Amino acid sequence: LNLQDIALIDASTAYVSCYDEAVLLKVDLDNGLVLDTFSTASFADSDGLPETAMMRYHDHHLYITCQLLDRAAWYAPTGPSDLLVFDTDNEQWVDMDPATAGIQPISLQGANPYTDLILEQETGSDTTLLLGCVGNYGMTDGGIERVNLATGLSEGFVVTEADLGGDLTRLAQGPGGLFAIVADGAFNTGMKFINGTSGLVSLIDQGVGYNYSDLIALGDGLLFL
Repeated sequence: LNLQDIALIDASTAYVSCYDEAVLLKVDLDNGLVLDTFSTASFADSDGLPETAMMRYHDHHLYITCQLLDRAAWYAPTGPSDLLVFDTDNEQWVDMDPATAGIQPISLQGANPYTDLILEQETGSDTTLLLGCVGNYGMTDGGIERVNLATGLSEGFVVTEADLGGDLTRLAQGPGGLFAIVADGAFNTGMKFINGTSGLVSLIDQGVGYNYSDLIALGDGLLFL
């Protein structure tokens, strides 16, 4: 299955995304049992797998990144990726484009979404979500993308990998802006800060080698790298 992420719905229920099988799991946290499964096969590309990864639960809906990679070509993106939407109350996929046949996800402008999903705003029509798309490794073709959850539309990149100076691999929200792990052309990773007001990117710390793999910002002002 290659489990990727877990989204808690309440104290005893969660959903788990899978990378090597086209399925979303509903699990019981008290006894470890799989309560139900929901196919993601209809969202896959030609290799039959959608490569679902990171998730975010908000307002009775689960948002799931769908990377759409070509496993026969070293997991290169097959095109722009998607964001799947699952209604946890009715336990069914949400059609984000009723004018098109079938159940349609939110279409992203970037490829290979690879970071955590960050709720930027959480009120009404202003509810937006940020996610980092790495695109093709070794190419500055990704960035931080904003999705409007009210309209179900991507608003495009707010910061590009060209602005960041490399491949975007991790993203966290902190006081006054965003923290990101960025790998340069030689795969040396560094931590950078994106000012939430000016959008300017500054280097916090540069590692030698692929040393920085993950980061998380806590509400008390601490950042773990």
